[in-house]
Amino acid sequence: MKEMTQNERLDLLVEEFKEDSVQYRNLETPKDTEGKKRILRSLMNIRMPKMMPASVLQVQDEYLRGRIQENGIVTLNEIPTIADQGSRNAFADKLSIWQGDITRLAVDAIVIGAGAGLSTAAGFTYGGERFEKYFGDFARKYGIEGPYTSWWHMFGWNTFGILLFGRLWQHTGFSVH
Repeated sequence: MKEMTQNERLDLLVEEFKEDSVQYRNLETPKDTEGKKRILRSLMNIRMPKMMPASVLQVQDEYLRGRIQENGIVTLNEIPTIADQGSRNAFADKLSIWQGDITRLAVDAIVIGAGAGLSTAAGFTYGGERFEKYFGDFARKYGIEGPYTSWWHMFGWNTFGILLFGRLWQHTGFSVH
């Protein structure tokens, strides 16, 4: 059997991941390679865990290994520490911040700062109908769009955080254990 090129793998994976998705099955595939890469990454990121044919997983593995070769591996000594960026923190020479594709990193550990963006990517949102239902009065009174976009700047954690969690307990039975 003929070895597939990266472009052939990309084309196959885009179509397989579209077919796997009820919502995006009929999505128009971009003609350009960068557009296809964006679509594939998006489809892989939003896909819920479930079985996928072994043949597709094999092509996906070969494709991703090829992408790593194309982009290169980054080692820890290639990432500036925060001391290199001017920080005087006691641990500044031990902390590095990477903003990029974590699959390129050859490091012992990765700490991901997760906030509303990561939760939103998982399908949980803080604004919208639910926020309006429980916090609409706050939103109108203080011009708040959602907890993450406003509470740190307007009130600080102690004030608005107490209001937020108090309201959650009152209306939803939400509790922290």
